[in-house]
Amino acid sequence: MKIRFFTYPLSIFFGGVLCSHAATVKNQNIAKDTDADVITVTAPVTSPLEIITSPKEPRQPVPASDGSDYLKTIPGFSQIRNGGTNGDPVF
Repeated sequence: MKIRFFTYPLSIFFGGVLCSHAATVKNQNIAKDTDADVITVTAPVTSPLEIITSPKEPRQPVPASDGSDYLKTIPGFSQIRNGGTNGDPVF
């Protein structure tokens, strides 16, 4: 009976000590993380929806036979065939 009476307050005491120690260690780690050096990155602003291409340069896999065939190689465009090699571009 005496052993149980002595261990219960002792376990409460050590639990409190460990919790307070963990809180101070956590606060110290947060302070170290906020003391990091400031890094500034500069880059040109580009639009992801803007595609610049030259119609004089051939695009892969095959050179275009007409305008809709050329636009078909750009992402976002497709083509409806009208027969033969001509077609209508679809955006």
